[in-house]
Amino acid sequence: MNAGSDGAGTVVLQLQAYDGDAGGAARGDAVSVTLAPGQWAQPADFFRNSGVVNGWVRVTRLSGTAPWIAYGVVNDGARSGQRTGDGAYVPMTK
Repeated sequence: MNAGSDGAGTVVLQLQAYDGDAGGAARGDAVSVTLAPGQWAQPADFFRNSGVVNGWVRVTRLSGTAPWIAYGVVNDGARSGQRTGDGAYVPMTK
């Protein structure tokens, strides 16, 4: 999420998946998102598209100076409708 106020400008962030089952190897193509102030993005099926079952994401600023926030949601169940569907919030760390 671009946490900047009006006039803060856009920020471009890159998301890269890492595979914990493969010793932390980068997997899949990095995804770039451009966010205007107050805008957020949630790339659909990010881990699935990267081929990662157990891993993490590194978010890197490519351009812009606006403040930004990252978080994740881990859903219970491999696919929609499986298990409870509950989501668990995962905060960003530096």
